[in-house]
Amino acid sequence: MSFPSSSELSRRQWLKRGLALGAGAALPAWPAGATAQDLSSHTPFRSAQALRPLADIYQRITEPVIIARVEILRFGNEYMTRVTSSEGVVGYSMGNNRIPNLISIFRDLVAPFFIGQDARSLADLWERFYYNGKERVYKYTSMPLWNCFGQIEVAVLDILGQVAGQPVCELLGPVLRSEIPVYLSSLRRNTTPEEECAWLGKRVEETQAKSIKIKIGGRMSKNADAYPGRTDALVPYARKFFGDGMDINVDANGSYDAPTAIRVGRMLEDHGVGFFEEPCEWEDFVAHQQVAKALKISVAGGEQDHSLPKWEWMMANGALALVQPDIMYNGGMLRTIHVANMALGYGLPVTTHNPRNNAEYANLLHLAAVLPNLGPFQEFRADDAKSKIPFTPDIECRNGTVKILTAPGMSIQYDPEFMAKAEVLASISEGW
Repeated sequence: MSFPSSSELSRRQWLKRGLALGAGAALPAWPAGATAQDLSSHTPFRSAQALRPLADIYQRITEPVIIARVEILRFGNEYMTRVTSSEGVVGYSMGNNRIPNLISIFRDLVAPFFIGQDARSLADLWERFYYNGKERVYKYTSMPLWNCFGQIEVAVLDILGQVAGQPVCELLGPVLRSEIPVYLSSLRRNTTPEEECAWLGKRVEETQAKSIKIKIGGRMSKNADAYPGRTDALVPYARKFFGDGMDINVDANGSYDAPTAIRVGRMLEDHGVGFFEEPCEWEDFVAHQQVAKALKISVAGGEQDHSLPKWEWMMANGALALVQPDIMYNGGMLRTIHVANMALGYGLPVTTHNPRNNAEYANLLHLAAVLPNLGPFQEFRADDAKSKIPFTPDIECRNGTVKILTAPGMSIQYDPEFMAKAEVLASISEGW
């Protein structure tokens, strides 16, 4: 079987497939023949308007919304942040599994900053927090610091949406879409090519997804594969199994040095892979630049990143063709919008890192609803692992898409009886 060449299934085709599904309905068309080498000269999203989140929040909410309490909750091995306003409005944020190792930063450095703040000033808080001379939080700058900030920020956005009686997406900017096409994201490396494709094929059949992402390499493994020969066997087998019509992408999780990543990347191009995520160790942005310049395939990355100057460098110097911030690791939805606005200026699409299918997916949905430079497919966890924390509505992939949420706040409701059983790991309020 012959496969499309890299010039036929490069970033151009990856974007066109998603645009055809409606993910970028409000966007200008990506030019025919564009490749990763065109980044510095062609910026198709520059005509779109940068977002100004919460720009009219003082008109929507005329009275102060004071943050009175911040709590960390545990339900077995799952964690949440709960924020309560002085008027008793409660907002929640579904936590990621980094939280138990970050409690002291969360409790002693980040949460106290929010107490007493007017939630309506949230768009300015991340800068005021970082440049707080008294606490010198810049000395802690890292994913742990910004992850804690993001957890609280999302819960505060939940409060603001409830008070305004509107979904969070409507507070962030004009809503551009009612659903998003997704790619099914496999998190597995312990499979043979046959096992991986058979399992993922069932999920494709159930969800009618038009795009998938598979793991290659060994994860920060210094060029070692998960087991010898897996990557070189998996990619061609996946293309044969799913056929030419499936959008296939890969994630190396920083497995390679630049020369090895280039060799692997050329193999990926030969099999029409859409994007090559984190080919090199995430801190080595120069290696990513070398890989991106050597290949036609779109180099994607950024899930671990939080430094705005580094984001700027990677975009300005062609190290990324697809920008993938993690909403929490990057410091929340508003800081992620700042990164997306940067990407807009460089003509780059944004596909946030979010391998979830639980209540935490609400973050991605509200953000995806408003980004003018949204990439054609957004990440959706392929397996059916569900949270043990009951919530509504269900977040499901049907016909390859997930619907944008429309209820007030983050649009997620939790079972009050179940929430009452939470173990409170930390509770921060005035004078705590």
